[in-house]
Formats: sequence, structure tokens, C-alpha cells
Amino acid sequence: MQRRIFIDLSDLIVYAANFDNISGIQRIEIELIKLILDQYESIGIINAFEPNSARLKAIIEQSLGDERLLLSRLNDAFSYCNAGPKHQGRKSPRMFFKMLARDISRLFGSRLPNLESGDIVLVPGGFSFDRFLVGFYERLAAKGVRLVFFVQDVLPITRAEFLSGKGDVFALNFPIPAKIITTTHYTVEDFGRAYQIVMKAPCRAALEVIGLVHQFPGVPRNAKPDEPSQRLTDMLQGRPFVLCVGTVEIRKNHLRLLEAWRALKSEFGAALPVLVVAGRRGWKAEAALAFLDHAAENNDPVCLVEKPSDDELKWLYASCTFSVLPSLFEGWGLPVGESLWFGKVCAASRATSVPEVGRDLCVYFDPDSVEEMKAAIRQLLDSAVRKTYEDKIRAATLRTWADVASDLIAVLLKMAETPV
Repeated sequence: MQRRIFIDLSDLIVYAANFDNISGIQRIEIELIKLILDQYESIGIINAFEPNSARLKAIIEQSLGDERLLLSRLNDAFSYCNAGPKHQGRKSPRMFFKMLARDISRLFGSRLPNLESGDIVLVPGGFSFDRFLVGFYERLAAKGVRLVFFVQDVLPITRAEFLSGKGDVFALNFPIPAKIITTTHYTVEDFGRAYQIVMKAPCRAALEVIGLVHQFPGVPRNAKPDEPSQRLTDMLQGRPFVLCVGTVEIRKNHLRLLEAWRALKSEFGAALPVLVVAGRRGWKAEAALAFLDHAAENNDPVCLVEKPSDDELKWLYASCTFSVLPSLFEGWGLPVGESLWFGKVCAASRATSVPEVGRDLCVYFDPDSVEEMKAAIRQLLDSAVRKTYEDKIRAATLRTWADVASDLIAVLLKMAETPV
């Protein structure tokens, strides 16, 4: 008998209570759910907060073309589940009762969705930082539900210095019986290291690798730029620029990149393109953020595009001279893939998983070395070198969201046909 398959979107609900724009993991979840709902009607949706996910499914179906609208609607509908920063200071009676309901739910546990032993639940956001969600997965596993975690990284265990706590909650995921799918072979190795740290024993499970994407959602390869937003027009004033996409946080290593750019300015002068950093403000990156905030008064050719919209990101990728990703650690590295999708070469960190994304289509450097970073950027300031890479990128096969969804579904369908 073939077992039923479900996708759990609990962590997307929790994320919507805290943020109003998507980042990498949430983009992955949203794009996968778009394709899976469209192509596989038999696959259901569940969440940890309501036993019936009809309301959640309706919100997703009505909002999938607009990620910010989706987060807003999820936040409005499920704000009682997690009173994040958006709700601090709200004193309305309606919010009071919603928060009371949330606290009761988190204290005693919500009713489980109507699942049977042997059913399969994909958790596309991977391991959770939320203690209530960890308990939800423990209860599903105890019921005989087969969990599949799509794990992007295990950073909270192996590189805890990059994050702001919650590694203790993240560690609670490891004992849960589950199938683990990762996005790179590097993450397979890192998962083994994390498992040894948490469980004090080697990981004997066979992890599967399903690579993520290069595709920017809804955009054809090598797309030409549309009109820029007014703020991009005002900020750049027609000047050429190099693009760095990602939240400004310690792991993304922006400070070394900014130091490299300042040094290159003394070498190239006015011929050096502007460095555009596109992303939201993150954590443990005070020096980098201060550099960006005072760039104009210090005459540094860099600027921050805070919380860029998807339309702004499309224009930035399509219009940049090339891109740069200086990260110290990536589970995949979406900005590298997206740059390639637009036909633009990336000066990329060779750390962790990044070379599995960029293959031989990038110029790599040691992210701990400002000198190597400068050398890679210097290469790509040469138009002949860029042309060589752009021709190679144009001829390369790149992965799409449909490829990832198809690979994931193949694993789930195989599990559904396998006796428990």
C-alpha cells in the first residue's frame, strides 16, 4: 500500500511572525511548494499549529506570486503562533487572546494533523530552531510518521560562532528518527561532524544529496534588465557596479570585502565600479554595517540596498558587471547560482559548499585573505577575462527549481512505495 506524502510548512509560519522579506531557506521552501502544489495534487500540506491546514493552503495558493504578501498573510492568520518582533508592544485584546492561545498551544501541544503510521512528511526548511516545532516532530515520529528533513547546513553545531544562540534547540533535532537530504557533499561531511558532536557517536545513516538551483525564480536565463526602481536609479546614477547579495552578517564576510574594495580604489581610482551590497541588516556585523552607513562621507565607492525586492534583485543581477560572494560558510550559495543564471561570472569564496554550486564557472579565492580576494576581483575587472567566463557560463547546464522539485519528489515517491 502506497503511503501518503505531506509537506510541513510550520517554520515558514514562524518565520513570517518575525520577518517581512524572505531569505535563502524561505525562498527554497516557497519555490518548492509552488511547483509541488501545481504538479502533485495528491501531496498535502500540514503545520504544527492547526490540525487542518485548509486555511494555510488557501493562503499559499492566493499569495504565491508575491512573497511579501504571503509572509504578511501568514503573519496575520497565525500571529498567535509566535509573537516575534513584529508584535512587540501590541496591547490589543485580540492580540492578547491570540498570544494566550499560542502559549497554551506551546505549553500543552496542539492536536496533531490526521496522519497515520507510515505516512511521509517532508520538512523543506530542515532542522528547526523552535523548541515547539522540535516537539511537534518528535510527536510525529513517535506516531510512526516518516520524517524527511531537507537540511541546508548544520552551522549551529559546527560553526556556532556565526550565530546568535539557539544551538541547544537545534541539537534536539538530531535524535529524531528521520531521513536526511542535504544539498551538497560538503554538508554530508559536516552533518557527520555535527552528529558526532551532538550524539557522541558516528552517524551511520546514508544521507542523500539533492543539489539546489541556479535559477532565479520566474526569470529566463540571461534575462536583460527592465527599468530600475527609483531608489536604484538615485543610488547608482548610471555608474557600473559589482553586486554582492546576502544578509549583512558575520558569516557573509562583508568587512573583508569592503576592506578589499577600499584598497582597490587606491589602485583603480574612478575606474573602479561601485560595490553594491544587497540584503537586510543581520547580526554580529557592526563594523561592516558602520562602513556601509558612512561610505558616502568617507568617499568609499560602496552602497547598501537594504531589503531589496525581487524586481530590484532581478535588475541588479542583470545589470551588474559581475558579482562577488565572500562568505566564510554556505550551505549552498544561492547568490552564486543566481549570478550564473543571469550570465554573470562570480568572484566567489572557495570555502565549504560554494565550489559545488559555481563549479568551474567562477573565479575563487580564500575568504580569509583580502589579498586573494583583491586578486580575483582584479581578474574580473578585465573585460576579456569576463568574456571568457561568460561564454563558458552560457554553454553550461544549470539547475532549475523544477529539477530540484522533481528530484525531491522522486525520493518521496520511492519511500511511499517502500514497506515500513
